[in-house]
Amino acid sequence: MKRRIHRTGVVFLAAALATFMIAPASSLASTPHWAGSAVSVPSKVSSGANTGYAVTITNNGPSNISALYLGTDIADSPVYVYPPSQGSCSAANVGSLTCSFGALKAGATVTLTVVYKTHGSDPFAVTFLASTTGNTTTDKGHTSHGDTLPLASSTALSNDPNFAGGFVIDGSPITTGGGDDQQTTVTPVGTGFGVTITEGSDGTNPCGSGTPIGQPVVLNVNNGTTFSTPFLTTLTIPTSTLPHEKQLSDFRLCHQYDNSATGVSLPKCASDAAPTNGIACFWPKWQGNVANDDPPNEDDADNHAFLVIDMFDYQNGTVRGTY
Repeated sequence: MKRRIHRTGVVFLAAALATFMIAPASSLASTPHWAGSAVSVPSKVSSGANTGYAVTITNNGPSNISALYLGTDIADSPVYVYPPSQGSCSAANVGSLTCSFGALKAGATVTLTVVYKTHGSDPFAVTFLASTTGNTTTDKGHTSHGDTLPLASSTALSNDPNFAGGFVIDGSPITTGGGDDQQTTVTPVGTGFGVTITEGSDGTNPCGSGTPIGQPVVLNVNNGTTFSTPFLTTLTIPTSTLPHEKQLSDFRLCHQYDNSATGVSLPKCASDAAPTNGIACFWPKWQGNVANDDPPNEDDADNHAFLVIDMFDYQNGTVRGTY
């Protein structure tokens, strides 16, 4: 005995199959379970300085991402691109950023650091666009069937002469503008991290006693990393702010570390060079000769234009000189 199939059932099945066959493949693909971030390093830099962005993308699974790409929403060419943890990216100074990371397995993370020279108004903003299709543009602000993951970030810009900051890609020093009674310079010992210098105008005195000179300086070098090799910080203070008779032996320098409640009076270095004994130290010197000599035959403040103090130290904190 033959069974009869109801005509309406055949029509419904045929319509369902037709709908499945004509639907775009992208609309059938599941949205990747991914997450990511783009963090600026440091969070604030001097206008026109370099800023770094640490980008991370994690595939939370359960499926692998067969191909992962990255671009940006700006046409700027990065000044430096560190090799990603997998795959490759376009080199610096060759146009906008493009990366091809290859497959990203479930549970895996890809990391990348990109450096840009800041410009324009505050803040300098960039959105990194992760994609599974190679298309790193957005569709009127919406993601394309879950194939694009925007990672927005921005860096605050400062024109304050008492601030200096940027991402270090070589050994070039970072220097404040010398807006008040001091100019401060940090010469890094490495690359690939952020440096910020903030000169204050309050009565902070890490030494706790004596007469403070110049300005208190808050240093942040690689977010608090303690280095095995000391970095150089140079304080340049006009002698016009000092008593004329002061000599180099009268000055001391104190550093209140981020992990300490009190300041440490640093010993004088054996010479104006990085120490080899692991102990932070400072070295004072004069810069720029002038005609004054009162009292005579003494090499004191009124004979020179600037007091320069070189400090060799290994970590963050607040620094200030006294006499």
